[in-house]
Amino acid sequence: MPISRLFFSLSIATCSTLASAQSYEFTIDQEASLIDRSLNIQVPFSGTLIGNYDAETNPDGSQTLPGFFGGSGNNPINFSANSVISGNSNSMPVGTFVLITDFDAGTVEITDFSVDVLGGSTDTLGATVNFLYETFRTVNPSGFFLGGFEIPFPIGDITLNTWTIEQSGPSVLTLGFAAEDPGNYSVTGIVPMNASLTFTLFEQEVAPDPIPLPIPIEGTLVATSEGFEFQVVSSTTFSELIPADGFEFTDIAFPLPTLGGETANILLNGTASEGSTDGSWAIGILADGVEVDSCTLDPDLNGDGLVNGQDLSSLLATWGQANGAGDVNCDGTVSGPDLAEILASWSP
Repeated sequence: MPISRLFFSLSIATCSTLASAQSYEFTIDQEASLIDRSLNIQVPFSGTLIGNYDAETNPDGSQTLPGFFGGSGNNPINFSANSVISGNSNSMPVGTFVLITDFDAGTVEITDFSVDVLGGSTDTLGATVNFLYETFRTVNPSGFFLGGFEIPFPIGDITLNTWTIEQSGPSVLTLGFAAEDPGNYSVTGIVPMNASLTFTLFEQEVAPDPIPLPIPIEGTLVATSEGFEFQVVSSTTFSELIPADGFEFTDIAFPLPTLGGETANILLNGTASEGSTDGSWAIGILADGVEVDSCTLDPDLNGDGLVNGQDLSSLLATWGQANGAGDVNCDGTVSGPDLAEILASWSP
């Protein structure tokens, strides 16, 4: 289960009068934001390895022979392996989200929360492949590889291509009032998120299923002369399986060092099985927001292309609010006509 405490410092450019429901669109200040993170990915796979010898195109290539002695030709050797990709790093993220404050109802709604963790760039992670293979020998160069036990082979850096977090459902947080300090408001609740990443392994891009990441928020919304600051701290852990999804690789070059200091040129062929990913991060974000009109005349309140239970939940969570996010027909109140619009537009 993810364990989260989230940090945002949010400067909102707005007037000093607090309306019952106001919407603000935020853009993360990349230069002032930082995410420290660790990531560990394990992908098991199995298949065969064989020398890169080819009688016509590479007659001087390496050949593989099974066992301690004897045999001839270039033979496939069975193996199983586990690739371990891991690293610690930090990045300056970019992203946007919408914050809707309703001081009369005592709620804060967060919508359309989207963050590019890598800030539009890529990252690298160290990678090691732990091999378990049958005993075999190589010719050109001459080499001997005793099998039957696992041997780690560092293979350098793996490219982490993308890493994003996207809001996956409605989120209405509780807005509390501090009697001893009228300018401060506590904010508590949960924002459902999905974390998605892609990385390159053996010259192919791997895209695991999104990782569910509900983020509990405990923060303080502070009124300032310009608007508000929203201050929260977060450190998050996550863990998820990676389905195999038919991931296969063919003739991947894999140089193997021999005991004599030479290199046997091997080709890998195999299929991946179910893997796993886990990690942690600490988040510090500064975002600037401007007031926007929350009414869009669109019953698809969360913008996912469907009108369904999630949109209905968003509407009910803002029921009775003036100019709330569920005001589908833009009449100034979330009420029965808005519910009728949702039901009339329900996706098949």
